[in-house]
Amino acid sequence: MSPEPRDYLSGLLGVRAQVRHSKRITITALVSEPERDLAIVRRLGWAYRRRHPAPEDVFWLVEYAQTSLSKVLAEKKGSMLTPAFTSIGVVNLRDKTLLVFRQPAK
Repeated sequence: MSPEPRDYLSGLLGVRAQVRHSKRITITALVSEPERDLAIVRRLGWAYRRRHPAPEDVFWLVEYAQTSLSKVLAEKKGSMLTPAFTSIGVVNLRDKTLLVFRQPAK
């Protein structure tokens, strides 16, 4: 049996970063705090009990697409690519591929 993605990533990242699975992140003070399938963030220990990771805490965001990749791309990509987050990953579980989307920093 293969490990869960977050367990595998946690093992690879060690103490350098924390993997948050299906938890909220803060995009800006004016935008809601969406739940992302997976976020690789700075390790801040107990700080995340008082607040969600902010853009400066986030290394990478990942979404999973199991049934409809086109739906995930249409709904998620636009809302995830912001000036704060210029690169996201979408895991296509059906085809077992990783799509990486980038927009230039402004």
